[in-house]
Amino acid sequence: MFWTHNDSGGDPAVFAVDSTGALLARVRLPGVSNRDWEDIGIGPCEPGGGPCLFLGDIGDNSERHERIAVYRIPEPDPATDSVSGPVAILLATYPDGPRDAEGLFVTEAGIHIVNKGRSDAIDLFRLPPPYDTSTTVSLERVQRLAPPPTSVSAQVTAAAVDPTGQRAAIRTYSSIRFFAVEADTLRPLDGQAGMVAPSQLQGEGLDFISPDLVILTSEAQASRPASLVILSCDPLRAPPDTLSDSGG
Repeated sequence: MFWTHNDSGGDPAVFAVDSTGALLARVRLPGVSNRDWEDIGIGPCEPGGGPCLFLGDIGDNSERHERIAVYRIPEPDPATDSVSGPVAILLATYPDGPRDAEGLFVTEAGIHIVNKGRSDAIDLFRLPPPYDTSTTVSLERVQRLAPPPTSVSAQVTAAAVDPTGQRAAIRTYSSIRFFAVEADTLRPLDGQAGMVAPSQLQGEGLDFISPDLVILTSEAQASRPASLVILSCDPLRAPPDTLSDSGG
């Protein structure tokens, strides 16, 4: 089972689907809106705690919003179609001004956000725990992942961490690159491990099923259904690639 969501302006809800794309549940988040939800992650509500879903309202095509929001809820029971606890609203700012972002994943070290690279270099930012819902927090810039892309195909559209918390992946429109998770930083796997992403219009979804299985999804349009692809791969032996324009 996987959790997914709509893009900007859609219902503030999460959807449970199976590996065929069949809908299992729809859970609405009360009291929040969907300005531009771009990614979803699952991780500990707080270090050592139970599982929560984290919804990243982090899209900003015009790069003008002073704050971003991450909505946290306890992972719902698909059988109940409801949120079992309040929606925690985590507000944050970037240290150097607004950015457009589409990648988010969660580990014990915090909420990690990868900006798209629309007009800046591609960086990894972190919102560390404990999470404070009473104030707006400045994100930490953790590391530079790639220089500013010179083509749209190299812009980041999703990020994910595997169930062990030891391996992460970042997707662009043209490629997927794999990393080892080390504390709060990412280390490219041996040989700059990566792969060419299958062609998907608006391919902006990525998650791990297991350490060597990834699922890729695209956005649906009124005249075009979403597509779902499951790939079996060994990142340590995958062909070289980068987040830069040479990839894909």
